Amino acid sequence: MKVIKQATQTEHVNLAILGNTMSHIHAHLIQRFPQNEANPQLSPWNDPRPKTLMLDDKRQRIVKSIRHQLQRQKRE
Repeated sequence: MKVIKQATQTEHVNLAILGNTMSHIHAHLIQRFPQNEANPQLSPWNDPRPKTLMLDDKRQRIVKSIRHQLQRQKRE
């Protein structure tokens, strides 16, 4: 979890791992910023604010950061 928090630069991250309809793993990393949320106790699915998609360049940066940190930990 530490690696994901560092990569997303957020205080809290919700993880949702799903595999309901197909034989695969579908994961969501949901950044949470409680200090900026009116209802931080709500799940992301119950949060009334509009949902936005993460831009591809930001997603790629997060993936690269997670990979880099995991590789670094593996060497240590």
